[in-house]
Formats: sequence, structure tokens, C-alpha cells
Amino acid sequence: MVNVAEKTKQALAVSEERKRQPSKIDIFAATIMSDMQKRQFAMALPAHLKKNEERYLRSYLTQVRMNPKLLNCNQGSLFGAMMTGAALGLDPSPQLGQFHLVPYKEECTFIIGYHGMIALAYRAGVKKIWAHEVCEHDEFSMEWGLKETLHHKPKFDGDRGKVIGYYAAAVLPNDEVSFVYMPRAEIEKYAKKYSKAYTSGPWNDPTQFDSMAKKTALRQLFKWVPKSTELAAAISKEGGITEINPREVGNISSETVLEAETVYEEEVEERIEGEPESERGLTNPDQETLVLSDTKA
Repeated sequence: MVNVAEKTKQALAVSEERKRQPSKIDIFAATIMSDMQKRQFAMALPAHLKKNEERYLRSYLTQVRMNPKLLNCNQGSLFGAMMTGAALGLDPSPQLGQFHLVPYKEECTFIIGYHGMIALAYRAGVKKIWAHEVCEHDEFSMEWGLKETLHHKPKFDGDRGKVIGYYAAAVLPNDEVSFVYMPRAEIEKYAKKYSKAYTSGPWNDPTQFDSMAKKTALRQLFKWVPKSTELAAAISKEGGITEINPREVGNISSETVLEAETVYEEEVEERIEGEPESERGLTNPDQETLVLSDTKA
């Protein structure tokens, strides 16, 4: 019969052995910071970001530490999503929100954020992008036709009233202005249709609804402004998450999940409608050749 001292000794030995075994995050850190991974990321980064591979890899390591469920994804999808962000030249810092690594079951999906879309739009030559809410007491008028116009003067010297709609606008490379306006009812209909979590998260939070609505208007605008090849490639990388459950994606915000659903569903809708690839999201098919860096996606 083993005495108490012997049992204690055995338990301590097992504990020490477990401490010596590397954790998943230790193994991942050693893998991505290896010389081989540094070389691969160095080759993927566009010319203006060369020699930044170590900063990218450390940012990815931070994302994984913040969301350990990424370690449950198969390594191919995880490293593929990471490489996509690097190849597009988007900043991997989670605080900037240019793109997200979203774990769902065993797959990691690359999701471009609206900040990333804006960055790539600027890279394509767009000069300015903005979005605002319109209230019932504001001075507001718009006209569509051969010459589109939008006039908005917010009422800041009193009650602006309820929000009645949202618009997004951009100054294009040729100095023309393109804009999209969506009444509040259209925004709500859009969110109900495309968000699997419309009744929870940011859409259901009065303090965040405006932000989500402006993002929606911006996404509609992106269909009509010039896109770099990188932006088109970034959107095409997304997929496979139409049935995403916000409770199954780990330590990630509801806002990111909603963002992911919205972008992916829009692309599916456009393909189903049979819109020619050369015309999708472009004011001129020739703009598809507009590339301002040597990035390869």
C-alpha cells in the first residue's frame, strides 16, 4: 500500500511534467515566429511594407492570445487568413479593425472590416469618404438623375428630431462625388435580412445603431466607387459563414460577427443576381485595372 508521502511525490512529479509540456499558444508562438514563417510573410508583404514581417507576426500572436479559439481552427485556414491580411497590406493590429480573423468551428475566416475597405479605397485613388445621419429637422435635399446632388445642413441650434436616414459619400479620383442615401426603414430592413443576430448585439443597442447604420451605407457606397484589385480580392476571400452563430465564435465582439455576415451576404446576393464581374462595384469596368501597389493576393 502506497503511503501518503509517496502519493504526494507522484502527484508533484505529474504536475511538474505538465508544466514542462508546451501549451497550444506556446507551440503556435514558436511556429509563427520561426525563420521559415518570417520568410513566407516577408514574401507576401507588398513592397511598401517590406521588413515589417515580425511586427505582423507579433500582431497575429496578440490576436490569438485575445481569442484562443483561433487555435482550434485547422492550421491551413488560420495561416491562410493571416497571409491574406499580409498580402493585402492591411494593418493586423486588432485596435484598428482593418480586418478580423473569425474562428467558426474548425475554420478561420478572413473578414475585411470597413476600416480596411476604406484604406483600400484610398489606395485605389478615392480622395475622401464619409457618412452621416440625417434628422427630421435638418435641412436636407437630394436629387438623382443625370446630375446627382445632395445637400445636408444639420440643425445644431436646437432639437434635430428623430433620425430619418443615413448617407455615405466619396470624392472619386476624377473629383466627382458619389453618394448613397438609405432611409432608416431601409436600413432596418437590410439589417433584419442580412444579420443573424439582429435582435442582439450592436443593432439592438441604441448607442451603437448609428455606427452600424453608417457602416451599412458605406458598404452600399462601395458598390459604386473604384476598387483596387486588392479590395476586390479581399472581399472574394470571405465566405462560408452565412450560418454563423455569434455564441460559437469565441472571444469576439457581436459587431465583428454582424460585420462578417453583412459583407459576405452582399457578395452572395450580387452573384445570384447575375451581375457581370467586370461591372460589380465599379463605376467603369476599366477601373478594375487600377492597382497602386505590387500586392499579390
